[in-house]
Amino acid sequence: LLALADDRSERAMDVVLRNQEQRIADALFNATTFTGALTGAVGTEWSTQATATPVADVKDAITAFKGNSGMLPNALVVSDEVLRNLTLCDEILDRIKYSGRDDPKSVTPAMLAALFELEQILVGSGQRNSALQGQAAVFADLWDDEYAFLCRVAKTQDLREPCIGRTFQYTGDGGLVVEQYRAEQIRSDVMRVRTDVQALVLYTACGYLLSNITA
Repeated sequence: LLALADDRSERAMDVVLRNQEQRIADALFNATTFTGALTGAVGTEWSTQATATPVADVKDAITAFKGNSGMLPNALVVSDEVLRNLTLCDEILDRIKYSGRDDPKSVTPAMLAALFELEQILVGSGQRNSALQGQAAVFADLWDDEYAFLCRVAKTQDLREPCIGRTFQYTGDGGLVVEQYRAEQIRSDVMRVRTDVQALVLYTACGYLLSNITA
């Protein structure tokens, strides 16, 4: 019974966290919020392995980012599909190969971050089933493969630190609360997971949206 309760709570927590991830993805990969000087389209999609220039694209975006904010970005957000395309891109493989420092047969996010002169690559891989209950599953990615997002993420808890955004928690009893109670009308135990958080974009100048990423 304990194992069953754990399974139920994990499933419920997965739904809550997946919804939170969707809200963050919608806030960042947003061509309505990030317009004008805060966005740019790459010339060749990063899925075109032979001729794409992601290193040059990101470095151009870093220059634009600095001009917008007066700061440097520290992260690039991509979907897992875009990450796989980057690991197969000739420009990236050649730079790793001739640097003599790493093995190009196994490109990691840390290696890509070093090439882009960033602290980290953040990868979104969540999916959700968009079909109605009882129908055949229709899986959809939470993170759009058409975008990559250059940003400055917070490194401290100081709310005055310039960053793209934060997740605010409005309850004093923790981020995810798991509750279990008896419902005699259905003669069952009910497992409920709740949270009260909101993800907010704080400084749009701390973000730069790259588009036309995948063919």
